[in-house]
Amino acid sequence: MMGRDGLAAPKKSDILFVICIWLALAFGNAMHAVTEVRVVSGICFSFGLVVMAFTDIRWGLLFDKLNILFFVAGMVFLYMEGLSFPMHLAGCGLGGLFLYGLRLMSHGGLGLGDVKYGMVLGFWLGPLLFYASVLIAFVLGGLFAAVLIARRQIHWKAHLPFGPFLSIGAYIGFLCRAEILTWYWALL
Repeated sequence: MMGRDGLAAPKKSDILFVICIWLALAFGNAMHAVTEVRVVSGICFSFGLVVMAFTDIRWGLLFDKLNILFFVAGMVFLYMEGLSFPMHLAGCGLGGLFLYGLRLMSHGGLGLGDVKYGMVLGFWLGPLLFYASVLIAFVLGGLFAAVLIARRQIHWKAHLPFGPFLSIGAYIGFLCRAEILTWYWALL
């Protein structure tokens, strides 16, 4: 079945998979959250991460409409948690600049969807957690690609979706804020 945009609509099994992954991530967040607002923001954050990772795996795209919705949800929860808007806006800008610079250096190997998604994640996480999360994403993505290359399942010039690795890194950063920042500062 085709959607209005010409892309194949997700199968029921895809939707069930997304829901199961989201519930697992939301449960993990609920076990670590300190306040009710943090639990709810974590549930929304993990839902956004799963949806973005799924769309990048399934269609190779990170849709602008989803990025905008995810950004607006971030604004709501940033306000509810009483966090610094200028700091998180800086995370948005710096995240976008960093990934756009990588896009230019990779000659398009990193898509504009990844850059926009990075801006949204930078807004949700702030600059320090964003950079730590991106470091985790690059390590995981590199390891995954190395395994696929070693098993001769892909060629070294193959394109892999980076959105899922950004989602994993962001989830780890969101869930383990203090531990990630301690680890990140130790690396510097």
